[in-house]
Amino acid sequence: MQSTPERPVYPPKAAIALLLVDDDVVDRETFRRLIDESGIGAQVEEASSGSEAIARLTEGHFDCVVVDYRLGDTTGTDLARRIKAESDVPIAMIMVTGCGNERVVVEAMREGVYDYLLKDQLTARNVAEAIEESLRRAEFETGLVHARRRLQRLSMFDGLTNLPNRNLFLDRLEQTLQAAKRSDLGFAVMIMDVNLFKEINDTRGHDAGDKLLTEIGHRLSQLARAADTFARIGGDEFAALLVGCDSALSANVVAEKIRSTLNEPMIIDNELVRVTVSVGVVIFPHHGMDSVTILAHADQAMYRAKRSGRPCEIYSAGEAEARSFQIATHLNEAVERGELFLQYQPKLDLGTGAIAGVEALVRWRNPHLGFVAPNDFIPVAERSWLIKSMTYAILDMALDQAVVWRNEGWHVPIAVNLSARMFDDSELVARSRQALTTRGLEPELLTLEVTETALMTSPVGAQKALRSLRDTGIGISIDDFGAGYTSLKYLRDFEISEIKIDRLFISSLEPSGRDVAIVRSIAALSRGFDVKLVAEGIEDQGQCELLHELGCDFGQGFAIGRPMSVERLGAWRAGRATRRADPASGTRPVRAARIVPPAKSGKG
Repeated sequence: MQSTPERPVYPPKAAIALLLVDDDVVDRETFRRLIDESGIGAQVEEASSGSEAIARLTEGHFDCVVVDYRLGDTTGTDLARRIKAESDVPIAMIMVTGCGNERVVVEAMREGVYDYLLKDQLTARNVAEAIEESLRRAEFETGLVHARRRLQRLSMFDGLTNLPNRNLFLDRLEQTLQAAKRSDLGFAVMIMDVNLFKEINDTRGHDAGDKLLTEIGHRLSQLARAADTFARIGGDEFAALLVGCDSALSANVVAEKIRSTLNEPMIIDNELVRVTVSVGVVIFPHHGMDSVTILAHADQAMYRAKRSGRPCEIYSAGEAEARSFQIATHLNEAVERGELFLQYQPKLDLGTGAIAGVEALVRWRNPHLGFVAPNDFIPVAERSWLIKSMTYAILDMALDQAVVWRNEGWHVPIAVNLSARMFDDSELVARSRQALTTRGLEPELLTLEVTETALMTSPVGAQKALRSLRDTGIGISIDDFGAGYTSLKYLRDFEISEIKIDRLFISSLEPSGRDVAIVRSIAALSRGFDVKLVAEGIEDQGQCELLHELGCDFGQGFAIGRPMSVERLGAWRAGRATRRADPASGTRPVRAARIVPPAKSGKG
């Protein structure tokens, strides 16, 4: 007489597809009977060997695999290892064994088996429990796999246009570069900037700006050949990697095709919009032999096109090289002459509105060159290794200012940016410790900011240096988080105390936009890793409150405070204190920090 189930088991909405792998027909029949008795509602198919099981798995989908440890042509452990390696999602695997050997069990679990059952202890109840628990675990792990894939795609592709983002473009450029050096194949790189995009954003709103960028991305993707890569590398900047385009003539033909395609009228919110682009072109190998030089030269050519009003400029070495030589010549003495100075950009606690820290940003004013933009002189410093003396000069200036503020009763953490080249400097850790110790400052008052690109450039050196710095107590912050496609790896491998969301996700943040989901996901990651989260590029109060609700701890941006001198920062602090203490402002609690606009001032 057939026994009744030992406990009620409610079948799922859809029957479970189960594969039973055992070379003993009697054992298979016994397990089938127990599954029927359990009431779990499984549709069972059988395989009598490992090879037959693989064939069945290749032909169809199974939610659960129950495998005997001893099979005629393999072992259950070896079969589990192969199933795990060949499946793109987790599969609930249960092993049935007659030996109860602990070593066998541990090895099976290591190879992907979720549970094991002893043959002499099989009941309908424990069979049902093992299947149900394994399915729940597989469902959970499948969700994690899909989430990782979504985040990986977000880290490699632009969420707005679906084009590759900057980091994927850099990776493809590097691969093309190496292949071209082996095969003497030419290629071109183009940097494209949408003219008057800011005006479109300001007059029609960010939503219209997003729609415009989406349409531009769609049109560029239609132009791309199989070997080409079109990418969105910044707010309104796009790039193209054109394999086989190895002459000025062919580059001009492509640039004109891009220009005419984008100049065709676009319908944005029921209105006709026309845009123009400025294009800078570099041709390999004539205009650079490495990716950094190629992109820098393409950028210079694009800005020359913007200044001249011409739609396209091919890089010309003369002007740019002369400027770089001028910068390098004067930069060599800039540190000794005291020409470098710092400005400080505040960081707010989005929950309380308190100043949580400042970021020290280097500036340079030279008697001959005037004010030199950081984007002009920092790359020169990195190429010439002047970055080493510059970094230590910046560190000393920032910590000297921290001492002044401490003596005034203000203990504020300071962040200093760190170049990738510094990871090759054996003195970095010792010099950083010494700079703190000689001033009697706590290590917690210093944070070193590194970009994902810096970590990618020197991962081994970075990991060693950052671990030593964190052991000292110095904070480590990843800047531009989310723009790179190895962000999760850095959180896992490096001792990180803070991440700063790339401003690309913040500058156009709207409550119903896609960037909200990205920011919320990054906030969840930061909580999981116990890492503080900073949002950069905040432009208005609404974004400030929304970011706080999404889980961001701190915020920076021009709407909070631009980089400013020590004197202006003092006035800015005083203004905030006055407004926050003013009874007329009310005592009603707020959801997030209120932005107190900075006093208007000129740049420099």
